[in-house]
Amino acid sequence: MFPLRRIRVIGDVAHVTNEQVAAVTARELRGNFFTVDLAQAREAFENCPGAHGQRAQAMARDRLEVRWKSTTAGALGPTAW
Repeated sequence: MFPLRRIRVIGDVAHVTNEQVAAVTARELRGNFFTVDLAQAREAFENCPGAHGQRAQAMARDRLEVRWKSTTAGALGPTAW
């Protein structure tokens, strides 16, 4: 019931791909809208190379929103992960 169906990534996303977000999601996130551990989600995205100050927030009943910040804009290319 109430599975997370979409992850919206906003912010400095020039150096992150859909595949990278999908990999973190599949590997780290568990639960549904009501049970997903947002602190764990934030930490999972924060552990990505070049990421800094990520924020994860549950939105609506099927969406997770991640506010993406890069450590240094332009420091990493799209294949850095």
